Amino acid sequence: DAGVDAESGCKLLLDLSRDRLIVANTGKPFTKNGLTSLVISDCSPKQLERNRFIGSKGLGFRSVLTWTDRPLISSGEYEIVFDRAKAVKAVQRLAAKHSEIDEIVAPFVKSTERWPAAVMRFPSLPPNENLWLGLARAHRARGYDTVIILPLSEGKRGDDIYADMLGQIKDLPTSALLF
Repeated sequence: DAGVDAESGCKLLLDLSRDRLIVANTGKPFTKNGLTSLVISDCSPKQLERNRFIGSKGLGFRSVLTWTDRPLISSGEYEIVFDRAKAVKAVQRLAAKHSEIDEIVAPFVKSTERWPAAVMRFPSLPPNENLWLGLARAHRARGYDTVIILPLSEGKRGDDIYADMLGQIKDLPTSALLF
């Protein structure tokens, strides 16, 4: 979508390594409303122009959570990270403070042995010493307007995700890049 309003075209970078995927582009950076649509679904500024854009509910980006627990976005004046561990801590604090919330999440935790957390509801500013933020800033300095970094887990889960990503990128038809 970033290239739709770009006056001189749009450049795309896909850079995959075992520890992360970088997706960067030139074109129109995220707006405040665009970032808000990631946190609050179905409030995308693209809804008014559905004919011009792919996606308009802020839901598509959430699919990256199947690959990473800490997506980072550096775009325009914004640098944010969504962190599953921080989201879980927020839910744990709420459950400890409010019995009504604990009654809802406790059966889930007991059944799955993990805390339910709406990761995209808890954006935060990455600290300046964040490795991925430094990498995103380096790509921004090379002329990219938006850089998204998806750090991969260590171990077997990360290995499986890396193999899945690699396969999907290899199978990606060049015609898909027209969108």
